[in-house]
Amino acid sequence: MRMFILVCGLFLSQNIFAQASFAEVLVYDDTVYDHSKFISYKDYPLLTWSDFQGKVKTEQGFEAQTVYAMSYSLSTSSGKGKKQVKLKIACYFNKEKSWNLGPNYTDDLLEHERLHFMIAVWYFAQFKQELLTRNFPNTSVTQDIRNLYNKYSADCKKMQSVYDEETNHSIQKDQQLLWETRVKAELEKLKDYL
Repeated sequence: MRMFILVCGLFLSQNIFAQASFAEVLVYDDTVYDHSKFISYKDYPLLTWSDFQGKVKTEQGFEAQTVYAMSYSLSTSSGKGKKQVKLKIACYFNKEKSWNLGPNYTDDLLEHERLHFMIAVWYFAQFKQELLTRNFPNTSVTQDIRNLYNKYSADCKKMQSVYDEETNHSIQKDQQLLWETRVKAELEKLKDYL
């Protein structure tokens, strides 16, 4: 009987210690930005050509460019052996840096540019999902979050390049449709994080 109590006591103390060693991560959407300059990830399907207000960069050789940003900021506090992290995250389309050549832009090109933003939203939702479902150790929570952010940002950038390459910047219509279907399906899987 004593052995059972001792084993149970050890198990319970290990379980309590394990729980206390993880940080509490609170995630909030950061919506404090100028809506005349930025469009939230929640409004990604609503982009129109009038949202592309930036200075044209003809030296890049493109007819349009979508500029988006994913960001986070955090604050930490500690108490009772547990670190608490308040994390504000954002993903938005930048109107002032996104541009198009006009007036020969097409609906097909607009769909292509919208999908660039949707890909950013897809990676943002993955980042948010991991923040909300992962246990972060107290000792490395800040670095772990930074590493996650860097990973999803880099993966998103790579995916954007693959998308442009496979669709030839919207010219390959069959590939464009495949990408639209794929990204919409991925966003549907992650709708709880949008």
